[in-house]
Amino acid sequence: MQGDNSEAIYVIEWEDDGQGPSGVVIDGTQYGTHLFKDPSSKDKKLVSCKHCLKQFENVDTRSIVLHMNRIHPQVRRDMTYEEYMRLFKPSLMKHAHGIEKNMEKSFAIDLRKYVLCPENYQEVLYYDETATIIYDKFPKSEVHLLVLPRNYRVSNSHPTLISSETKAKLEWHIEWVKQFIWKQFTKRYKITQTDLSKERFLQEFIQYGVHSVPSMANTHIHMMTRDFHSERLKNKKHFNSFNSPFFIHWDKLPMTKDLSDKEINDRYIKNYDMICPYCSSNFKNQFSKLKVHLAEEFSKRFVTNVEK
Repeated sequence: MQGDNSEAIYVIEWEDDGQGPSGVVIDGTQYGTHLFKDPSSKDKKLVSCKHCLKQFENVDTRSIVLHMNRIHPQVRRDMTYEEYMRLFKPSLMKHAHGIEKNMEKSFAIDLRKYVLCPENYQEVLYYDETATIIYDKFPKSEVHLLVLPRNYRVSNSHPTLISSETKAKLEWHIEWVKQFIWKQFTKRYKITQTDLSKERFLQEFIQYGVHSVPSMANTHIHMMTRDFHSERLKNKKHFNSFNSPFFIHWDKLPMTKDLSDKEINDRYIKNYDMICPYCSSNFKNQFSKLKVHLAEEFSKRFVTNVEK
């Protein structure tokens, strides 16, 4: 078990001091060695997860399997707790797991698997010990990626609190994604805007940062082209979440939140005018007109590459 948990990706909350409950719980899930019974508990039917201390009814195998698959996806069914400790070398971190340990059925933890076991997913573009890089499954522009920090504390903290130290560690990944976006975009489109050089494209046509009120539990950095030319862009909320102060640009982080989530949503999503990123025209609440306008502006600057 690692002593210093400042760089930890994997954490556990149960500490085996050699005197506590360490016996196998036969629960029929093949996760028995990852569970324990607390002899001091009055309810003898309860078992607890060694990773996060969540409690289950001993016979509730369905909930246990769901919990392990969603909250601890790096743990294989055929992997004993001892094997896990040897292979992953998790750090002991008391109270590390917050409400997410009870969010097995929520879409909000869908990014968790890419943080904890990116090697298992073909859609992962790149990963190392610092970050995982994937496409956004619901892209709001032509090229839209996510950078997922893998440090446990960073991944499970509010994204607006990303420190300068963390930003420095992610600098290589940010530059990697910029170059990747350029390559992918120019594969699809020829740039007809004469003053949009590669240098200017990288500096001005790619935006990256975080949402002030994220919809996903794990910290993720959006990196995307500023065309907003996408079928997935369907309403004002989608647009303003990237084109208002709701979106915190990378160079503004870390940032302290002065407003509640509701105040932020009301001010920057519901009541904020929609401004065209190309020409700064104000479309107020007229999303349909903005959508047509964005397509027109896009076609002025980019032409689909014809495959030879």
